Amino acid sequence: MIHNNNNIGSRLIETTVRENELPANIVTTLSEIQTQYSEVERFLIELASGGGVNMYGSPICLVEQYGITETQAKELVTYWIETFTSAVIEV
Repeated sequence: MIHNNNNIGSRLIETTVRENELPANIVTTLSEIQTQYSEVERFLIELASGGGVNMYGSPICLVEQYGITETQAKELVTYWIETFTSAVIEV
C-alpha cells in the first residue's frame, strides 16, 4: 500500500484528545469499527509522515484500512486535522 512506509522510524505520539471528548459522530464511527481514536490518530500521523499521500486524499486510506464509508472517513480526517496539535517523531 502507498501509505505503508517502512522508513518512517519509531514515534512518540502525544495524544491530542481524550476518548471521552470526541464528537458523537466520531464515537459512533469508532464504535462501529471497534477502534479507539488514538489508533486512527496514529494511522493518520504515519500516513502524513510518509509523505506519499496528501492528507485531503487520505480518507480513501481510512476506507481501505477500516472498512468505513467515505463520509465517515472524511469526518475522521476533518476532525483529526482540526484537532491535531502535536506529534513528536523520533527517527
